[in-house]
Amino acid sequence: MFGNKKLLRDGAQLDGVLIESDDGKVLVNAASSYHVKVRVTFEDGTLGEFEDRLHTKDAGMKGIGAVVPVRFDPSDRAKIAVDGPELHRRRETDEAQREAAFAATPEPLASASPSAQLQELWTQKKAMDTRGSELRRTGAPREEVGAWVHESEALDARFRALKAQHPDWAPSAGA
Repeated sequence: MFGNKKLLRDGAQLDGVLIESDDGKVLVNAASSYHVKVRVTFEDGTLGEFEDRLHTKDAGMKGIGAVVPVRFDPSDRAKIAVDGPELHRRRETDEAQREAAFAATPEPLASASPSAQLQELWTQKKAMDTRGSELRRTGAPREEVGAWVHESEALDARFRALKAQHPDWAPSAGA
């Protein structure tokens, strides 16, 4: 017989997909958790669905279509739950990877030519767009999304200001 702690420690692992999510209520009510419905496909191809709660500290904001880790009792598939500890670990790993990727993006050199500065800003804008897509896909927390919006807007403003001074500039091939 599996209790919830034992299930999360010893249960079989697989990933599920959110098919319902009340994550919008978190934004409105500043709640710390929200209701989700998860669909799983077991190894034998059978489908299962279950309801659970996601905690924002572990999951961030996960919308419909997000993939979440799941644990279940192979002898009783009715005993199934979202694997909160694994979800938290994945979120921390994703955040660290995003931060490392962003930190590796250099600021344009002030001494570089306007064309080189525009090219670097263009490359950074593309990296920011990719980061934004990743934040949405992984259900990043509001604070992280808000920081991304602020950074993206600042980068876009720098690009537009320099581009206005050099309207004939175009990205180089492969950019």
